[in-house]
Amino acid sequence: MLKKAASGAAKSSLQVIAACATSGIVVGMLSLTGLGLKLSNIIIGLGKGNLFISLVCAMVVSMILGMGLPTTAAYIIAATSVAPALIELGIPNLAAHLFILYYASISAITPPVAVASYAAAGLAEENAMKVG
Repeated sequence: MLKKAASGAAKSSLQVIAACATSGIVVGMLSLTGLGLKLSNIIIGLGKGNLFISLVCAMVVSMILGMGLPTTAAYIIAATSVAPALIELGIPNLAAHLFILYYASISAITPPVAVASYAAAGLAEENAMKVG
């Protein structure tokens, strides 16, 4: 019984482990290259004090960084690079992170990757190219 439970727990944790490993690699590269800080500065610079334009830029960056990744990994990557810019613009911490979570997770259904369409195609027993 214990062996079966441990085996099930190990299989269930593989998705979380893969998400953490993927996001760890990308976050490490963002921090080592300084791209995370540059993205924050670009978002603030393009907005030039206009909150709406800065939010649109943050939305686009969150969706691009989240393409092809599970929601957890997409959020972690987007939060490390986009959240500092939003918080610096005066957006409350929780609101900034919820904004990032929404657009990082919606990247699973947006082209060109649209990973969720492959899962939907499997459930519908249809060709993935017709669904996506």
